[in-house]
Amino acid sequence: MLSDNKPITEIAMTATILITLSLLAISCKECPTEPKYEVYLSVEDVACVWVTLKVTLPDSGKINQFALDRNDSTVAAYTCFDDDTLITDEGLSPDTEYSYRMRFLKDGKTKAESEAITIHTLPTTSHDFIWEIDTLGNYGSYLKDAWIVNENNIWVVGYIRVDDPDSSFDGTGQETFNAARWDGEKWNLMRIINSAPLYSIFYFSDKDI
Repeated sequence: MLSDNKPITEIAMTATILITLSLLAISCKECPTEPKYEVYLSVEDVACVWVTLKVTLPDSGKINQFALDRNDSTVAAYTCFDDDTLITDEGLSPDTEYSYRMRFLKDGKTKAESEAITIHTLPTTSHDFIWEIDTLGNYGSYLKDAWIVNENNIWVVGYIRVDDPDSSFDGTGQETFNAARWDGEKWNLMRIINSAPLYSIFYFSDKDI
């Protein structure tokens, strides 16, 4: 029997509220929690006008999206499949400080951010260089490889033709060589085995080339 001081509408409202609260409690228990994404950003290389950054993302083998921010602006958004990705940001100013941060994206929304890192681009050199142009061989000569031991010991290989009117080596009044060594003052031409062109050189020691 219903109490006279508790009308049916009041009881119905109370029951409705209790049912709603119960459903909300059950619903909240069933809601999946957002996973914690571990993302990292590190510096691989820095030059005067560019920097190479390493991006480390979660979920190997899945399609990942991330954005790279420089200072207060976004450089670009990227899509990749790998855990680790190298990004080169070019067009920077020499001797300048930049701050970078990577944002991990899901459905276009930021789900995680890396720690900010600061880099300082290298200054341009202030040294004065003096360039000298040297020539090895006549027209048609070419070099395929070089090995610099030091400034007074440089080896090159290829195909080198030089004038020699007294030579009948190839019947053209020219001599043919396939290697040369710079001794700090001049190039010394030589033939290795024969005069056939050589394409590469590996230097291990003066006695093992």
